[in-house]
Amino acid sequence: MIERVPGDGIVPIGCDSTLIEYNLMCDSPDILPMTEAAGIWPWSCDNTIIQYNEVWGHKAPWDAQGFDSDYNCQNTLI
Repeated sequence: MIERVPGDGIVPIGCDSTLIEYNLMCDSPDILPMTEAAGIWPWSCDNTIIQYNEVWGHKAPWDAQGFDSDYNCQNTLI
């Protein structure tokens, strides 16, 4: 459980075949200035599977979504 942590929750970077499952991220406050943040999201990863996770109460000035597949990712399954 990731609770009351501002900003991003889980961010694999430059990985292949990452499995992210059975995580809970909740009550993330908006206290970081000018920050884009998402709950769980890969960056520059291939073949990522994100399943059986829950993100709620995530706050940020921009983005603030629960899940995202970002730059240079191939074959992400959420």
